[in-house]
Amino acid sequence: MIAAAKPLAAGLLAAMWVLEVLALAGLERELVKSLSLAVLLIYGVIGFVVARIGVRVLAATALVAAGALAWQFDIGGSLINGARSATLFVAFLATMQMLKVSIELGAGLEQVRRAQEALGAREQHDAMLFRSWLLGSIFAAGTLAVVAPLVGPDRPADQRRDMGQSALQGVGLALLWSPFFVAMAVCTRLTTGITLGAAVANGLALAMLGLVISHLDFGGRLQSRWMRPHGKVFVASAAMALAVVAANRAFGLSNSQAIVAGVPLVALFLARRAVRAGPRSAGVRWLGSLEAIAGEALLISASLVLGEVIKDLTAQGVVSLPAALLAWPEPALIVWPALVMVALSVAGFHPIIGASLLFPLQSSLAVLHPVVAGGSVLVGWMLAVQLSTFAVPVMFAASLFRVRPPDLVRGAMWRFAMLFTPAAWLHLWLLNHLLRAAR
Repeated sequence: MIAAAKPLAAGLLAAMWVLEVLALAGLERELVKSLSLAVLLIYGVIGFVVARIGVRVLAATALVAAGALAWQFDIGGSLINGARSATLFVAFLATMQMLKVSIELGAGLEQVRRAQEALGAREQHDAMLFRSWLLGSIFAAGTLAVVAPLVGPDRPADQRRDMGQSALQGVGLALLWSPFFVAMAVCTRLTTGITLGAAVANGLALAMLGLVISHLDFGGRLQSRWMRPHGKVFVASAAMALAVVAANRAFGLSNSQAIVAGVPLVALFLARRAVRAGPRSAGVRWLGSLEAIAGEALLISASLVLGEVIKDLTAQGVVSLPAALLAWPEPALIVWPALVMVALSVAGFHPIIGASLLFPLQSSLAVLHPVVAGGSVLVGWMLAVQLSTFAVPVMFAASLFRVRPPDLVRGAMWRFAMLFTPAAWLHLWLLNHLLRAAR
């Protein structure tokens, strides 16, 4: 039954992508959005069939909690807003799968693969880390779909795991500063007194610290023969960033909307030869790639719905910090958000749920500068998406690199977290003293 339902689930994900594109084009927008919500509802039913048992339980818990809270506090509109966010995010995932397939079908992939495989193990880590970090600044978790094809299907499982972990580290460090991540958007919207420039500058400093730590612990020699190609990656990333910003300014599109509308054109260009030779075959391959994420997309959708409800409850002041926490020492106030977010992520909840609560609460603490308050939650968000088998990037990477989710979060990922996190907390503590003294 599951095998028969997966193609249907993939088709529904593709349908949501089509409807989101039509909505962005302005074609009967309200009608199209209503149809998209209806498709999401049908997908929700099919998703419970194809998802793993753990995903089913967590998705059901999130949806029941969202419904109960929305009914209790009379905020039913939050459920609709959360569902609309879910349809857009599903379209984003489908778009990134399209880009992944286009890279696999495009020319030059084998040459890049051979260059990657010719490096030593530690140099391969650095190459994957830097590439994922650069592209992650634009595509967020979708970067995993871009870099995964560089790891050939014949690579042993342990090498695929190592490359998946390297990619996750790079994407996680991009989350700390990139204005194209939903994390930064939530930070600047919910943290009082912070500007985008200040948040990006602090996040970039944290990311550079993480890159150095990851390189020193896992990387090898910085050689021009493998660093040189990353100049092209940087140029491509900058071009994508400018295109997204231009779409935002010219058409009022959000970052995710710009990617959903624009990346398919890039994908068609990359796979133009394969599409001309057999468009049906390319389309079937894309639908097949959607089957790999058909179950995980259910949990993402449910988490976004619950996150919207919690965000509205926080804005209404229903949730606030306990009085006892206000008496904690400054270092403890910097540390606790990461612990809470990792715990929630391990329990299966999307980081946006914890972040929607913690950003406004942290910024209400007079002892913390807004930049530090926001940074403390962003560090927690980064750890949350790297250390939980239920985190979207981990589940996405597991399907792309063809390894089990538990294998990705063990060993190197925990080691990197144990090295980076204390250094990040120390940075934030020192920065807090400097910023408060400058006031």
